[in-house]
Amino acid sequence: MVRLEALGKECFSKEMLQRFSKTLYNDPMDQKFGASSLLLEPRKNRAVFSSCKFSSLWKVGEKVEEFKTAGNPALGHHSKSAFQEVEIEWNRGDVLVI
Repeated sequence: MVRLEALGKECFSKEMLQRFSKTLYNDPMDQKFGASSLLLEPRKNRAVFSSCKFSSLWKVGEKVEEFKTAGNPALGHHSKSAFQEVEIEWNRGDVLVI
């Protein structure tokens, strides 16, 4: 069984993905997983997105934009993977789709 402890909103970041990936890498079930995370901060008008071999983030506002973190490996693939995240401006009326 995989065990991961979440400590708060600051854990929803590339550091969280690194911890999760290391936990999966060391787990005897030897499985790889795709995952995405999206942190919304309305007071700061920002969103932080990361994806591990899963999907892109689409922002539909005045125009349609696609955001990717294509270099991220699947979770559990490496014990010391470095993950990328994308920080975008998120305004009232914008729609985000994963």
